[in-house]
Amino acid sequence: MDVYPFHGLCKDICGLAKLPFSPPPHDPDAFFRNEAPALLLNAVDVIGSRYDTVVVDEGQDFDPDWWRYRWS
Repeated sequence: MDVYPFHGLCKDICGLAKLPFSPPPHDPDAFFRNEAPALLLNAVDVIGSRYDTVVVDEGQDFDPDWWRYRWS
């Protein structure tokens, strides 16, 4: 079992996929809100699915767009 905050998951999965995860110092909020979730999906495309189940605590703190998933 792994336990992550959402953006920690994004960063670690990007690392496994060898994708850069570099929040810019000038606007980190936009990066974490928009780019980090997109990078996570790109990383999953590279390494494949890693988890069968994800449990989300404090889901009310998630941006509504973070719940979207690309089904293929």
